Parts: sequence; C-alpha cells; structure tokens
Amino acid sequence: MRQQTTASNGAFEGLSQKIAEITRFYEDSLSHPDVRALAEALAYDDHGSVDVVGFFNHLKSLVRYLPDPTGVEFIKAPWAMVKEIQTVGSATGDCDDFAALAYTLLHSVGVEAELYVGWYDNAANPSHIFVGIPEKSGAYRAFDLVANAYGQTKAGLTGVKSYA
Repeated sequence: MRQQTTASNGAFEGLSQKIAEITRFYEDSLSHPDVRALAEALAYDDHGSVDVVGFFNHLKSLVRYLPDPTGVEFIKAPWAMVKEIQTVGSATGDCDDFAALAYTLLHSVGVEAELYVGWYDNAANPSHIFVGIPEKSGAYRAFDLVANAYGQTKAGLTGVKSYA
C-alpha cells in the first residue's frame, strides 16, 4: 500500500499530477477488503441492485468537509478514509479526498465513474474535482460529496470537463 496521504507544498504541478495520484490511490485501495465491504454496505438496495442515490446519501453522511491548510495540498488514500470511517464514524477531507473515495467505492461495486474537474468564473486552473457517472445520453450525473444533493456540483462552477 502507498502512503496514506500525499502532501505537496503549494499546488500540484498541474492537474494531471493530482489525477495521477488519485488514480494510484484508487488502484491501491480497490482490492482492500474494508473498501469493498463499505461499498457493498452502502450501495445495494433491498433487491441487490446498486442504488446510486442511496449510496450518495449514505456516503455523504459519513464525510465532513475540512479544507487543506493554506499552501499545502493533501490527498488521502481511499482505504485510509474507510479506516477513519470505521474507527471514528466519519472521515474528513476536501474535494480531492472525496473524489478519490467515491471513485474507488463506486468502481468496487461496478459503477463506471469518471473524474470531472470544474472552474469558478474565469479561473485559469480547475478549482474543484468530483466524480461523474456517465448516462446513456452521453451526459454525466454528478456524484459530488461537496454538493448538497446527488446530481448537483459544488455551487458556483461555471465550467466542467471530464478528465479521462
């Protein structure tokens, strides 16, 4: 297993570096038995089907937003967030931590989630990352644990792009 968190003084050197770290954490966490157990406990309805809205609501109740300290960027491994949920009842993090956790949990129960980034106003760099679930129409449905409800993204985003 990789270390629990990755820290960077200042911003990551580009979005691709941050996405690569989330992907590495996802790969390390996907086979972790506690990750799979939590995903299964949250995702399935009474008929054995994945209930994405219910999954979102359950998971959202287990995370608390806590921004990184100014000038430092942390990304927690999903397995570490799951351990935090198991030991203290909830996990703290910001949008990249939540995206890594949701991306991993969704994939572990067969939901082909994608990473999305968003901008505020005319910012040069993306300032928010979240998970989207592709729909048959080619659009996505936001699975953004920072937002108020399933299908919404954090308020104020003016641009959104898939990061495959």
